Amino acid sequence: MVAYEVYGWGLLIAAGWASGISSGLLGVGGGSVIVPALIVGLPMLGVHSSELAKIAMATSLVVMIPTSIAATQAHWSRGTVDWGLWGAMAPSIVGGGLIVSMLVPYLSPLLVTAVCILFALARPLLASWSGQDAPSATPVWLIQGATIGGRRG
Repeated sequence: MVAYEVYGWGLLIAAGWASGISSGLLGVGGGSVIVPALIVGLPMLGVHSSELAKIAMATSLVVMIPTSIAATQAHWSRGTVDWGLWGAMAPSIVGGGLIVSMLVPYLSPLLVTAVCILFALARPLLASWSGQDAPSATPVWLIQGATIGGRRG
């Protein structure tokens, strides 16, 4: 059992590094790396729950708070934050977050997992259809979606 926990901690530490590097280089990575790693890694650490997908997403959100603050400070110091755009988007982001936080207790873990998989698959597809280059990590995103589905299935 101890070896299993070591693998769990190793996975989560590696996911933390991968998330930090991918978000620093590409602006993506937080939830798309951390959530699947938590879904796989938490059971290795003894966390077993029918709400595992919700626990992983909530934990990922908490982890993003300090990293978002640090990244915002770094970009602000370089003058690369568009505060007008932020001001226009902030009310809808906060409103959406509040609505979802009220709905989450009533959502099935399977639905939450399905939405997570759809977003993981949709991001690279939407980018390619809009004429943008799809993220270079597209195969990783597909594996993450499959991992989430496999763990919940």
